[in-house]
Amino acid sequence: MMHLAKSWGDPAPLMNTLKAIEAPQLQSLLTKARGPWKELTNQEMTKLYRETFPTTIREGQHATPGETRKVVLGTAICIVVGISLASFLRETVGPTKPHTYNNPEWDAAKREHLLQQKSNPITGISSKRCAYHLRNGATASQGN
Repeated sequence: MMHLAKSWGDPAPLMNTLKAIEAPQLQSLLTKARGPWKELTNQEMTKLYRETFPTTIREGQHATPGETRKVVLGTAICIVVGISLASFLRETVGPTKPHTYNNPEWDAAKREHLLQQKSNPITGISSKRCAYHLRNGATASQGN
C-alpha cells in the first residue's frame, strides 16, 4: 500500500482537470478537497466526482437519441463508397478482357478440344457427348 500512496502523491489527483472551471462554489470545494477527504461530506464528494466525470459508465452505455441512426447511416455510406470505388477501379485500372472472352468461334474450338481430350468423362462435356451418341445408335468408340 505504501507504493500506491507515493505514486498518487496528491489526495485529489484529478483536480488538474477541474482547475479550468471557474465557479466560486467549485473553487471553494476544490480547496476543501486538498485537505483530508474525511472532512468532505458524501454530497461534496459526489459533486467533485460529477464535475470530473459528467457521465457514469452506466449512463455512457445508453445511446443518445439519433446516435444509432448516425452509426447505421455512416456504415451504409462507407459500404456504398467502398463498393463504388472497387467497381470504378475494376473498370478503369483493371486489365482488359481478352479478345477470346465472348467469341463463339473460340468457344466452339475450346469445346472441340475438350472433347478430343476426353475431359471430365464422368459428369462433364465428354459424358454428354457419349450419351448423345449412345442415344442415336452409335457406339462410344465411334463417337469420339
